[in-house]
Amino acid sequence: MKRLFGRRRRPESFTCVVERRLLGSLTPDLRFTATFSAEWWSGQDEHRNVESVVARDLLERAVKLSERWSVDEVRPAQDQLNAELGREYDSAHGYYRGLVATVQLFVDDDTAEVARQWRRDRARVQRMRYLKSILYSDPELLLLDHLERYPEDLGTVDVKPFQQLARTVRTGNASWYPLLDALARLSSASNPVCGDVTAMKAILKAVKEAAPELIELHGLRDETA
Repeated sequence: MKRLFGRRRRPESFTCVVERRLLGSLTPDLRFTATFSAEWWSGQDEHRNVESVVARDLLERAVKLSERWSVDEVRPAQDQLNAELGREYDSAHGYYRGLVATVQLFVDDDTAEVARQWRRDRARVQRMRYLKSILYSDPELLLLDHLERYPEDLGTVDVKPFQQLARTVRTGNASWYPLLDALARLSSASNPVCGDVTAMKAILKAVKEAAPELIELHGLRDETA
């Protein structure tokens, strides 16, 4: 773009290409590479580097949309960006008006595959959370899910193990896991050695009071006394 900096008598039109800029995506740590082609009219106020202003504003508008898409979703992401950037836009500071642009997004094959794997992993985690909620509320539904995936087990599978698993997980979350977490925090106190000793003594004391025969059976001794 070439134009003398100074007072202008009539609006002028300009074009520029903004090449190879990085746009964030929904996929953590992965980005689109974007090239913009822009057109606009001069605004009311002067700016010596209006192309830089245009590039900055385009990137700010584009990244708000690109961050909604996974890196492997190049076409739908590009369509949405072009639908937005194709509408005329005026500079908030009066440096240009009627800015329109088109964008091309690029992603290499390796990056796209990483993004697809990330989406598969996220879907798997979501399914596991869903199955966990079923396990808590209705173990029979978990059984039906199992039979849907393994119909050959229809004549042999029993709901009892699913009910037992539900009780085990529920009890673990309610009691055992918080207790183990507390013991881990105790062991990682300011003095790790003393913390480990204190945690071991607490466990031994509880076993002695509840089931002293287990002390002899497993050869447990309080060596720190």
